[in-house]
Amino acid sequence: MPEFFKSKLPGELIDGILNLGLKQNIPELYFQTSGELSAPFNEKLEILGFKPIHYYFFMCLDDFNLYNPPDIPQGINIRNQEEIEDYNSVVSVVNKAFEGSFLWKEVKPRKWKKMLETLKKNRVMEYAIAYEKDKVIGFCNSYFSPNQVPIGVINTLGVLPSHHHRGIGSALFASRVEFLRYKGCKTINLPVDAKNEKALKLYEKFGFYQKKNLTEITYQLI
Repeated sequence: MPEFFKSKLPGELIDGILNLGLKQNIPELYFQTSGELSAPFNEKLEILGFKPIHYYFFMCLDDFNLYNPPDIPQGINIRNQEEIEDYNSVVSVVNKAFEGSFLWKEVKPRKWKKMLETLKKNRVMEYAIAYEKDKVIGFCNSYFSPNQVPIGVINTLGVLPSHHHRGIGSALFASRVEFLRYKGCKTINLPVDAKNEKALKLYEKFGFYQKKNLTEITYQLI
């Protein structure tokens, strides 16, 4: 595979995708690259006039001695579920939590359900949902691939803006760490927006660190 990155194929692949996008009159064209082997792609994109506009870090926890689970906030119930019972409420929380985030577009419950069902085909997944009385106020999911244990992934941590600064996000996140740890995962990875300082501080508090040479870059044709 490294031979591929050293050849002319990365440039030819980008040219082909770019030409296809221009033929279809796509108004905005983005490319995302990640990892140290993406350097040939990055160079080609910049030659073609693409500019890096956003970065995602990948963070990792592999020393559970650094992990210190928080208490669950009073009046909040965290339920660990293999299935989502109320997609409308969960998706409403996710949309409000991520509103204004980079390239975020409001999702519909049916589309969200289909996406999660696709992810679950080859993975073991469990959700943590935060309730205040009977109202859904937070959500986080985690998964691992049975053939790739001991590596787990946590993503889509969201809490209603009206319920921020109460420790709900920390409690949801902790439940996912515990789930993956119980399932035998020795390493947990997660993506995080490089501009999301609150999330970065939260994950660092749990013992996560940024993985070197594994940054996802979004390029846009300017």
